[in-house]
Amino acid sequence: MKINIKDVADKAGVSTATVSRVLSNFPGVREKTKTKVLKTVRELNYEINAVARSLRQKKTKSIGIIVGNVLSKFYSEIAKSVEDTANKFGYHTILCNGDENPQKELEYLRILKSNRVGGIILVPTGKNSRYIHNLMNTRIKVIFLDRLVNGINCDAVLVDNVHGAYKAVKHLIDWGYKKIGIVNGYLDRTTGADRLKGYLKALEEAGITRDDSLIKIGNFKKASGRKLTGELLRQPNCIFR
Repeated sequence: MKINIKDVADKAGVSTATVSRVLSNFPGVREKTKTKVLKTVRELNYEINAVARSLRQKKTKSIGIIVGNVLSKFYSEIAKSVEDTANKFGYHTILCNGDENPQKELEYLRILKSNRVGGIILVPTGKNSRYIHNLMNTRIKVIFLDRLVNGINCDAVLVDNVHGAYKAVKHLIDWGYKKIGIVNGYLDRTTGADRLKGYLKALEEAGITRDDSLIKIGNFKKASGRKLTGELLRQPNCIFR
């Protein structure tokens, strides 16, 4: 016989609303009542129908995360931290690999929306601004990670890429280097654009003329970085040859 929420409520001597609040980790339930309900749930082996509950509440206790590359140590550590924090508050995470592909990003945004997630943490490609804008007008909260999208006013958690690139180049300049290359990612992502901006700022302050042969633009992936670094190292007068 299939156990339902009313069976749990009857055995625990509480209302179905109280059982629902306990299972949803809703604040305000007395600890004694909470303990009794959870004990009854275990005794009856009651399984929560998450799909049905989400249809009633029009949301789930889930957070979607869309990153550019799940194999990246940077993004994988962030995803792990998000998951750990979300779990403390009774939420689950759904990790998606956008792969720096605007079409995959759009597909995942649609999937997460259809799965009624409560929020989405997104490393944006910058190519789906219309859909993201419409998504932000729904109940789903969106937070950008590592990048911004022009024309969208959205909460974001960012790295100061301009200052980071500036400091790295200035450090080399202070050591006497003048022929300094950069291997960068897409310039239509704010991450890539900001790194180039910091690189050029440091050169300009030092009076070093921009040399486009030293600026290599790839796609943020390891294979691209390896290839472009090789191109830099094969240039004449490279000190590392």
